[in-house]
Amino acid sequence: PPRPRDFVVHVPVPPPGDPKELSWSQKNNLAVRAASGEYIVFNNDDIHFRPGWAPAILKHMEAHTDVRPYLAAFHMANKGVLHTRYTAFGMLYPNHGCLRKADLPLIGQTLFNERLWLSHNDIDLGLRIWHAGGRIDLCPEVVLDADRDKPSPVTNPYRAKFFDRDSDTFMQIWFPRYFWKFVFHYRHLRKYF
Repeated sequence: PPRPRDFVVHVPVPPPGDPKELSWSQKNNLAVRAASGEYIVFNNDDIHFRPGWAPAILKHMEAHTDVRPYLAAFHMANKGVLHTRYTAFGMLYPNHGCLRKADLPLIGQTLFNERLWLSHNDIDLGLRIWHAGGRIDLCPEVVLDADRDKPSPVTNPYRAKFFDRDSDTFMQIWFPRYFWKFVFHYRHLRKYF
């Protein structure tokens, strides 16, 4: 069963929020800068690793040193059912995963793009890795469980407030770089959908 998350403290800020509050991206990047280990593993506080995940991800990362930057994405399960993995412009992206801290300079020094407040952060991260000549694979041995029946009362008001703004920013960054590549390579890419 999921471990209790009593160590997670959230102070609600009702929408539209405190203008001085850091964005979700900024908060994650602060945590990454404070991390002292070789690997950065990121997930959400309401999602739980299945037992044995740490040795499995270490073994996986040590077996994948041929391409840098490299990110191992995790399988997600809700109520025991594995989710389909998603792509952006035909390329796999992580919504939870692991990468080497030493790879951060290759993708712009940050885990998440601070131009994006809350939405599309994982997609942007994936595209930055591919754009830098790296690779993303699924780590088959690691599964995260999310036993959620309804949307989060904490993040959903923020997600709704900033979704349009973040969508516009995301398209400004990535549409000119990848849309035409997607169109030209669609016949090859469609077998992965």
